Amino acid sequence: TGHDILFFWVVRMMMMGYEFMDDRPFDDVYLTSLVRDIKGRKLSKSLGNSPDPLEVMDTYGADALRYAMMLIAPHGQDLLYSNEQVEVGRNFANKMWNAGRLVLMHQKPPESGLPTSENLWDRWILSRLDRTVEQATRSLEQYAFHETALLLYDFFWHDYCDWYLEAIKQRLYDETDVASADHARRTALLVLEQTLRLFHPFMPFITEEIWQHLRPYLDDRDAEPVGIVVAPWPESRPDRVQADAEGDILTIQELVGAIRGVRADFRVHPTQEMAVHCRVEAPRMIKVLSGQAQAIQSLARCTLAFVDGDEARPAGSASGVLRDMEFYIPLIGLIDLEIETDRLSRERSRVEQELEKVRKRLSNGQFVQKAPADVVEKEKDKQNNYEDMIGRLNRNLEMICAG
Repeated sequence: TGHDILFFWVVRMMMMGYEFMDDRPFDDVYLTSLVRDIKGRKLSKSLGNSPDPLEVMDTYGADALRYAMMLIAPHGQDLLYSNEQVEVGRNFANKMWNAGRLVLMHQKPPESGLPTSENLWDRWILSRLDRTVEQATRSLEQYAFHETALLLYDFFWHDYCDWYLEAIKQRLYDETDVASADHARRTALLVLEQTLRLFHPFMPFITEEIWQHLRPYLDDRDAEPVGIVVAPWPESRPDRVQADAEGDILTIQELVGAIRGVRADFRVHPTQEMAVHCRVEAPRMIKVLSGQAQAIQSLARCTLAFVDGDEARPAGSASGVLRDMEFYIPLIGLIDLEIETDRLSRERSRVEQELEKVRKRLSNGQFVQKAPADVVEKEKDKQNNYEDMIGRLNRNLEMICAG
């Protein structure tokens, strides 16, 4: 119920329950957010600011509306609704459908006796799945619907789609290693099927549709329920949790993210392959990165090589430090260093001018005292962002001008 009728409805029901039934009518009361328009007004027919949900569902989809409402409604806070906010739900539904298509196109009739996969990515995604099941179950038991929706969004979009499915694509298409391809497609199917069950309370229609397409490929399809709506909630399996796999993949993700950052900072064309040279101290990490070189090269579009500790970094190279690892990427041949130096210098000058404007505003006592708090906070955020940008631009200029 809404907090605005807590006394008028909930308290009176409680009193009448004790008065006439000598018992309380319910044990828990969940206070929902009040849905307001973008101006903060409560939705009302008299104001004409209440959207027709049927029209919204026709435009974006019923699942998109349900899921978007969960995502934009933090517990205890009213939400400012506009139809455009439902787009995040529609985009997510499209992502789920496309992921289902990718997994289904690689499936084969179920086969028994497939051994447990020892692949690092397979072990990692199963570990992340188990943690997600445990956290989602606990959140729902606490009526934390918004937090559960965010948790599932992050796992499915980032862990499963952005990282796992992208990392296993080469294995799925590799006809020379059938066992690895089988492990990849079966693990992808298992994780997708379990994730659909987690999403079903939020997005019942698309999850049921995809699940029915998956059902013929499940290992024990005859014992499976006829629909996901009556399928049991996934259970946590602590034996799947592998902290070492999660730590190794986190290191790989940080390396890939840093390489992508270099490509973006120096505007290296996406089709150009970069040569990444890594200096790693720990022998175990060298073994992990070597074993995942193909995945790293695919995710970051690069070649990976390991160098000795005393090898000097070539001039005109971008570099970075991650935990116990250092890497550098020669930029000669990828970009015109002179043009890039000029571009970075001009960008630094522009950001410095913007930073000076913000500092003047914040140093004005009347502005800070009279301006709304949110406006002042935005200016402070601008200042922090500009300072970070200048620091990054200075580092990039130092890297390509060194040597």
